[in-house]
Amino acid sequence: MKWTRLSMVLIAGIAGALLLVACGADPTPTPTPPPPPTATPTPVPVAQPTEAPAPAPTATPTPDAMAMFEAEKADLLAAAQEEGELQAFFCCALGDGTADHIRGFEDKYRIKVVFSGGSSREQAPKVIAEREAGQYTLDVWSGGLNPAIPTLIPGGVIQPLKPLLFFPEVLDESGWYDNRLHWFDQPDNEYVIGWNGSGTTAGIAYNTDLVDPNEIQSFWDLLDPKWKGKIIIRDPREVGSSGTTAFYYMNEQLGEEWLTRMMTEMDLTLTSNARQAAEQLALGKFHLCMWACGREVQRLEREGQPVDDVFPHILAEGASISPGGGAFYVLDRPPNPNAQKFFANWFLSREGQIFAQKASESQSLRTDIPTDGVNPASIRNPDVDYFILGSQTDYQEQLESALTVVRDALASVGK
Repeated sequence: MKWTRLSMVLIAGIAGALLLVACGADPTPTPTPPPPPTATPTPVPVAQPTEAPAPAPTATPTPDAMAMFEAEKADLLAAAQEEGELQAFFCCALGDGTADHIRGFEDKYRIKVVFSGGSSREQAPKVIAEREAGQYTLDVWSGGLNPAIPTLIPGGVIQPLKPLLFFPEVLDESGWYDNRLHWFDQPDNEYVIGWNGSGTTAGIAYNTDLVDPNEIQSFWDLLDPKWKGKIIIRDPREVGSSGTTAFYYMNEQLGEEWLTRMMTEMDLTLTSNARQAAEQLALGKFHLCMWACGREVQRLEREGQPVDDVFPHILAEGASISPGGGAFYVLDRPPNPNAQKFFANWFLSREGQIFAQKASESQSLRTDIPTDGVNPASIRNPDVDYFILGSQTDYQEQLESALTVVRDALASVGK
């Protein structure tokens, strides 16, 4: 690992701060109170899970360290402005909203953001083909874990992000959910970082004229024969809905049995088009929509259609946080390396994540920023212990096992 002068000064500053705290402690012992009288034992209430408490604040860098950081940041920004632009691909909701919100970054830092949006699944082969032809057109990418982990990392398309990060507020893990940066490329933990931390209730969209969500308290309730033929889903074999499949499979209360029965017993209608699924749900052709229908359902709900993707309660088997299309990575051989490095740090800073929240309407994994502009359906419940998808060391193996279960089950019923 290479240590920069800035890193050494930061460490020295933190060590000095800790020494001062230790030296200033009150040596007088606190008197021990007499023990209370023995009380009749009472049942211990079950603790309710909450978001992890924030750790003690990180020691403020010394003035010299901060001055060095500001100088390094200014030099990098000047070099990025000399390049003049950043080439970006933003998938999913971030791509949909960037045009309305990126102007603030461009005006403040005088770097033009040239971006495209769409599906990471469609973008990956295009970028690979360009690179095989010697064309290196992208600096940064915000998208899903797939194709980043199984395709882009092994193919040398993306480079380690961790060595580029140096903004203190990015590296201070107390500002992030669960008091840590969320790296998803196990075991390297340096290529793919998650920024989208939206919570889920059930992950099921429904027609409000046809379904009372209180009828569904558990995912097992969805196997009731009354729902047979009334559920449309995004094809779980395709990129874009795999996180949902992984949650069901890795959940110890659901697992292979639930997935197999859902695929084989419920006469599901499969589609690759989430917008089409949401529209058919609104028309009443289906009662429920599962496997990543939420964004399109939210759009129709805003238009006054009788649909909703927010359950009033979390189902018995729990809820998850998945980065979905909200993971961030940087390209190898970037056309604008200084703009790439500056934007990567800015994007993960408080200012950058406020932009990401407003553009995507999704809640950031940063916990030190307001949630203005976030869809209420995406805001985490502080009393819920969320299952964080993708951070497990065996996540890719578990996902492949889940997809095998789904493929085999659907094939057994001719789908």
